[in-house]
Amino acid sequence: MSEGECMKKVDLFLDSGAHSLYTKEVMKKEHVEGYSFYESKEFWDYVDNYAQFVRENKSFLSVYVNVDVIFNPELTWKVQKYLETNHELSPLPVIHYGADLKWVKRYMDDYEYIRFGGLGQEVTKQE
Repeated sequence: MSEGECMKKVDLFLDSGAHSLYTKEVMKKEHVEGYSFYESKEFWDYVDNYAQFVRENKSFLSVYVNVDVIFNPELTWKVQKYLETNHELSPLPVIHYGADLKWVKRYMDDYEYIRFGGLGQEVTKQE
């Protein structure tokens, strides 16, 4: 493979790993009360490391998403704004199934595209 072939643009969609983080830090740890993990240094270090990874690999990424907080639109919004303000990134916003429609409207007012998530947790086919 030539050097030019190695430098070809690759279009990738990068997920933040928020679901794995939720599963590991919230669902499987009994010592974590509600959403307290998301106010911890460990969580914000994760967000900062994700931001650094995005910046270092941005030329390969077509889309990268926010580090969403499952079932908590307020904290998800906080992380979205943190990545935009503190890291000058533009992650695709994420809102979860079951969020109050005021949050859907808020995202629709500010963003052209929104990713809907949370369809894997406690959602029936009918819902």
